[in-house]
Amino acid sequence: MWILIRKYSAGFLLVVISLIDAQILTSQPAVNAYQRIYKVKKEKMTKFLELDDKTAEEFFEMYSTAFKQIEIKNDELGLAIKKLSFSLDNDNDGEIGQRIKEVQNYQKEIADLAFAVSENAEKILDEKQYARFLIFERRFKHELRKFFQRKQGKGRGPGNMRDK
Repeated sequence: MWILIRKYSAGFLLVVISLIDAQILTSQPAVNAYQRIYKVKKEKMTKFLELDDKTAEEFFEMYSTAFKQIEIKNDELGLAIKKLSFSLDNDNDGEIGQRIKEVQNYQKEIADLAFAVSENAEKILDEKQYARFLIFERRFKHELRKFFQRKQGKGRGPGNMRDK
């Protein structure tokens, strides 16, 4: 569960999950599903934002670049979380503070990248498109989270909170 939350918490999964065929998510390995979600998201976002070809090209060039940067930072954050967990499990008090700072730095970098996407989107899109973009971002994250919670089973909670 932590891996899914970590991967999708940066704000880049934007399609309302009801628009995505569940087969896309369940029939492929995780990496392919992740790529397919992005592909469907891009198509749905283009329609939802009512982007012309030129604007869509400029927007998704910026968006995909940032998406890749955030994905890299999320992977680095995952490693930092593992190191923090290891330090905590081994009562390594000398490292815990350093590991916490490392995690916080990655969290800030991810938040800064996500905010930069929003700022850049505002420069590329007109006011209505930008408003739709903000709505789309929020709805997609919410619906995707609900989808994965349903896939895990109702009421189970977060389960094992260790990053595997």
